[in-house]
Amino acid sequence: MWSLEDKLMPSADRHSWLRDALGVVPLALLLVVLFPSWSQPDSTYVTDVAGQVASPRLLAALGMTLALRMGAIDLSVWAITAGGSLTAAAAIVAGVSPMWAFALAAAVGAGCGAVNAALVVTARLPSPVATLLVAGGVIGLTWALVPGGGIALPDDAFDRWLLTPPTSGEDGQAPEQIGLPLIVTRTMLVAAIYSVVMAVLLWRRRQGGHVRFRRTAALVACGALAALAGAGWLLDHGRAVAPARLVSDFRIPAAALLAGAVFVAGPGRTLGVCACLPLAVLTAMIWRQQVWVQLGKWGYEWQVVVLMALVVLAQASAARVARWPAPARRWAQAGYVLGLFAIALPALAAVAGVQALLQPAYWASILAAGAAAVLLIVARRYRSAAP
Repeated sequence: MWSLEDKLMPSADRHSWLRDALGVVPLALLLVVLFPSWSQPDSTYVTDVAGQVASPRLLAALGMTLALRMGAIDLSVWAITAGGSLTAAAAIVAGVSPMWAFALAAAVGAGCGAVNAALVVTARLPSPVATLLVAGGVIGLTWALVPGGGIALPDDAFDRWLLTPPTSGEDGQAPEQIGLPLIVTRTMLVAAIYSVVMAVLLWRRRQGGHVRFRRTAALVACGALAALAGAGWLLDHGRAVAPARLVSDFRIPAAALLAGAVFVAGPGRTLGVCACLPLAVLTAMIWRQQVWVQLGKWGYEWQVVVLMALVVLAQASAARVARWPAPARRWAQAGYVLGLFAIALPALAAVAGVQALLQPAYWASILAAGAAAVLLIVARRYRSAAP
């Protein structure tokens, strides 16, 4: 029986070096353009670079990537993230140690992922519909069970998690203990969870398994990672808030798309996609801060939606360049170049910092993206007409 997930799942027999190379170009191009003007080579590296790469958002994006690799569009990530944050916060306020509170949040998230898997794999509901139903249920439960819509943590909730390296004392005094910022602990925790997932993927790389089982495992893992992302959020903010929207942070799916979650095909390619994910998270964050910022309205970052559309357009062209014969391939090549131009131009204009260049660059990007879409349509007609 045909399903949306089987259609979206990357093919296991379509691997080619050309396809992989073309797919990673948008991410590399944006990094080359945006990162040098954003990063500062000083003491803020840990918080501004490493802290952003290993942010809780990385765990949510990792979970969504695992689901997308199995063809499932998990739209409950945001709700489960908030639910995991509230679960951990409630446990800590009740006297549970933070470590066990994080474990409880992961278990709750895995349970939500299991419900997603039951609806998608067993009941055969389309994954966007099933996960939105679960998201709505999670949001309803959080507002029903959490008075005031939020839980504030005590100021000393994570005092035992502070890293306190000794420093040399003066005039024969005992060494002084100076606590590092809690963001350092959070960065190390997120990096450790990410490393564990990567180790499991490396171990499973040569393992088989039925698609239904792997899809179930991916959705359960997505729920657990999303909940851990919400728990990690507490380390930065000290307060959990009940979600008000089904979808909130567009940087999570943008990072997954930039890393090639839907595009990269071939056996054992999930490990490589997840290896690109930290840089993709950083790139999506910088784009949101610097490019097309005037599009941010009504509490949504629409500039990140534009990034996702441009990346999908470039990847669609790249897939046809790697697979179609001439002359259709030449039209796809032209569309791919225009797609890259549409991605790079607004980023270059934002980096230049010249206000007069922004609007022309944005309009040129829109025109290039439209031309790339037209060329893809023309290429498809040539492909259909080929004997």
